[in-house]
Amino acid sequence: MKNLKLLLIAVGLIYATQIFSQDHTYKQDPWDSEKTNIIDSNGNTIGYYKVDAWDKEKINVYDSYGKIVKTIKNDAWDNSKSNTYDSYGNHRSSTKIDAWNLGRENITDEYGNVIGYREADAWDKEKINVFDETGDKIGFYKKNAFSGDWEYHKSSY
Repeated sequence: MKNLKLLLIAVGLIYATQIFSQDHTYKQDPWDSEKTNIIDSNGNTIGYYKVDAWDKEKINVYDSYGKIVKTIKNDAWDNSKSNTYDSYGNHRSSTKIDAWNLGRENITDEYGNVIGYREADAWDKEKINVFDETGDKIGFYKKNAFSGDWEYHKSSY
């Protein structure tokens, strides 16, 4: 359960980070085991995320220049919820396990409106589907069978 929660938080990091508009891969940095690089479809590193040095409950998302663009932190009062903050510390979105469907994680904006959700694929345990607020599939995360890296793919319409 702990690994699933960390996976959902990691997956939520990139979904909540709107600086990445292409398909991308998440690969552990070869020189820093605590850092995960975000690589676009052309092989360019477009950012990374890393656990905060001072607050181990917080994950910072950086752009390719090393500037923090988002921070993800577990909610202080609700352990099934994580919050996303912009670089200035303003709350921007949240993810929370759905109360009626424990396999679904709702994504809300800063006002608490549901703007989408993620849930594990029914037939493929190495895949997490991403849906918008109307239930249309907008993409999915898939674990690469060869490298073990998680890759995000937009759904084509």
